[in-house]
Amino acid sequence: MFSTRTEVKREPCRRCQILRVFLAMILGVIIFGVLARDLLQTLAGLKPSMFGWLFACLPIVLFGLKFWAHKYKSASDRSPN
Repeated sequence: MFSTRTEVKREPCRRCQILRVFLAMILGVIIFGVLARDLLQTLAGLKPSMFGWLFACLPIVLFGLKFWAHKYKSASDRSPN
């Protein structure tokens, strides 16, 4: 009369896992905010434009480092030593 499933999954679904991680992160931020109030006041001086400049300049710096490493490696490959 009543149909029941024979295979019952006991593992949480993906949506529940994401929700648990999100809530744990929120709880961590709240605990951090309560315990480290002085550090948060120091971070209050950061402005969104600082992060914009950081994300704009970071690829340029990384390209420069990679280019320098490539030049250094190709120069050392050509040396007769």
